[in-house]
Amino acid sequence: MSAPNPSLRNTIGGKPALPRRFTVEHALILVLVVLVAAHSVHFVLPYETLSTMVTAQALAQLEMASTALIIIIAGAIYALMSERLKTHRVINEELRLKHNTDLVSGAAMRGHFLDDLKRTVASHRKSGSVALVIIDIDHLKQINDALGHGAGDDVLGFCARIARQAFPGASVGRLGGDELAVFFSSDDVIPERYVTDACSAYLATLREGLFIANRRQAVSASLGVALAPGHTDNANDMLSFADLALQEAKRGGRGAWSVFSPEILNQTYGGKLTMLSEVSVRAARGEGGRES
Repeated sequence: MSAPNPSLRNTIGGKPALPRRFTVEHALILVLVVLVAAHSVHFVLPYETLSTMVTAQALAQLEMASTALIIIIAGAIYALMSERLKTHRVINEELRLKHNTDLVSGAAMRGHFLDDLKRTVASHRKSGSVALVIIDIDHLKQINDALGHGAGDDVLGFCARIARQAFPGASVGRLGGDELAVFFSSDDVIPERYVTDACSAYLATLREGLFIANRRQAVSASLGVALAPGHTDNANDMLSFADLALQEAKRGGRGAWSVFSPEILNQTYGGKLTMLSEVSVRAARGEGGRES
């Protein structure tokens, strides 16, 4: 049998083992154990034996002092452990956010964003509403080719940052490549005009651009909007409807927004219901309503 690899000696289950450290908590626990043992000695030794070693008054004083120390040390251990747990919670939350966040744009990862969208749409089926906006950054590939991928990353981050400003309280996600998306909800019906005004403000801010390599770079995007339950109460169909509206905005010349409508659906699919559920299509065409 060959000798074990020295680099594997300090591993557990293939993962590096954590180094053992003698922490403050360990020291305090050790002192606490000693004090408790000393405090309990009169339960072990007969009183006659103790009386030959120390006076009753001195024994009482020692017990009071040890009791006070035990309480103080126990409180210190509790405080230290509480702080340690708080730190662990903060670290775990940071790791969770890092796992669910796109490092380039700072927006939520696609899977996390879509899961949140599905939960939000489901919770607003009987009351309230949800607005979804898909954002396609125009000509991002040309920016990458002309100025480098670092410039493209800056543009993605810029677009995500402006989305948070233009759509207050919205969740911002990166669907992939040059596509972002935002959604927000309300306990009341979200007016279509509110969403389109926010889209116009977003595009206007993008046109102001950002500085890349000491020169201002204007940015353009195309936006597609879908509403729930106005257009559908299904999150997957909502994404499809917003994407159809996005394609309509691109056909109109880019740098614009478009809201999903039954006309867009009819132009795209007509009588073919290959992608969308019949119930959702009927609702989009105004042939159905929200269930009571």
